[in-house]
Amino acid sequence: MVRVVKISKVEKIKEEVKEEIPPAQYGLASGKQIYEIITDKPRDPQIIEVEVDPIDVEFGKNQIVTVKIKTKATAVTEADLVSGKAITDNKTTDFSLKLKKAEGEEELITTWQGEWMREDSIEKNYQIKIFAKNEKGQDQTTLTFR
Repeated sequence: MVRVVKISKVEKIKEEVKEEIPPAQYGLASGKQIYEIITDKPRDPQIIEVEVDPIDVEFGKNQIVTVKIKTKATAVTEADLVSGKAITDNKTTDFSLKLKKAEGEEELITTWQGEWMREDSIEKNYQIKIFAKNEKGQDQTTLTFR
């Protein structure tokens, strides 16, 4: 069954929802959040998942970032590197991620973890950029939180 709704009716529903939910309640989520990274142009290495804990990091506290990488390599080498960058209102903080786990045979899934301390305000949004590199190539992704 296919249901078609007129645009005007959809807009009316959106307005009703806005009125029922106070603005403070539809802001940034809280706690640990996991993001699956999907692309139509796979790379090697490929960032497949980013976990941010907590997403609503408080001033003076650390945020832990865990990243899963998929590669056709059979082992982790010295060329493998995963790093991050947290971009807030007036500051950019670089942080490195350390290898925590590697599993698989024909396709290797590696888990990397790092953290950064929030030392700046976040008025509207902030970003976490992740960079992954190995002998085969590189990948990057940016997550923006509002």
